[in-house]
Amino acid sequence: KWGLLTLQSSGRFVIDRQALIPFLDEMKVRLTKASTIFEWIEIYNQYIAFFMRNFGKCANILGTYHVEQMIETFQFLHGYVFAETKGNALTVLTSRILQQFPAYLTEEICEAWCYWPLTQGGLGFKNIYLTLNGYQQWLLTEKITTFNHLPARDVEDYAHIVEKYNQTKKGDRRKYLKEYLHDDGTLISFDEYIKDRETIFSHWTDVYKNMLTITPTSLPQMTNHLKDRIDIVQNEETDMSFHQHRRQKSDSNSYIEWLICYYGEQIESTFNKLNFIDSDNLPTGLIMLMKTSKIDWNKEKKDDH
Repeated sequence: KWGLLTLQSSGRFVIDRQALIPFLDEMKVRLTKASTIFEWIEIYNQYIAFFMRNFGKCANILGTYHVEQMIETFQFLHGYVFAETKGNALTVLTSRILQQFPAYLTEEICEAWCYWPLTQGGLGFKNIYLTLNGYQQWLLTEKITTFNHLPARDVEDYAHIVEKYNQTKKGDRRKYLKEYLHDDGTLISFDEYIKDRETIFSHWTDVYKNMLTITPTSLPQMTNHLKDRIDIVQNEETDMSFHQHRRQKSDSNSYIEWLICYYGEQIESTFNKLNFIDSDNLPTGLIMLMKTSKIDWNKEKKDDH
């Protein structure tokens, strides 16, 4: 057992949902006691980030199983914490906003605005399913080579060596096939050839390394229109223009791209443009303070005494 994960005899890590319950109960209390909308969102976001870290990063070797398990677990925890809305955290958030500002909100709250980045005039409410979808899409579209097909390749490669051995003159064999010959010039057997193959054959070691690689996030299919939208937001967000090496971006930038892909059109239709807030008018210092602030995890314990 490791934190919230249990290693089964099959080699799979399983998320222990029962171990989640104390954290979910604590999360419910903290959300209920939040005095402001931004505090509520920050508590939610930090708990989601906490769970994401403790569910473990997905390596290619785990395949889609672990990502699907994470998706199901986040659905479970949302259903537990927000039982009154059948797991819909956004509904709870918008209800709090309407209760706190009834005189200023006469129309339905734009869903995309809740998820839009703080630095872009949104509320910065995290949609974890965008991140999980990115992982899942990558695993579904990228074919991961496993060890299953490698023994057949070894047989094929050895057959080529045997053929070359038979076609090469006896005096030249040591020149071209030295690593496959015994001291007396005879060819090594197949069993000798594949001895320690897991460490000496590049096609084995490459597969091993790739299977242990952390799964990257797939990115939305790029169109000129989406590229323009990403340019607008990222120029505001990071003051850096869009570039070609998209797969080298961090998870946070990948998240922004999925956010724009899913919600950019709704933002434009609601506010007429993506950059609907002049960044000079945003309290940048306050936003950065909010984004870097940490939850006092001992606060509930102090309050109980």
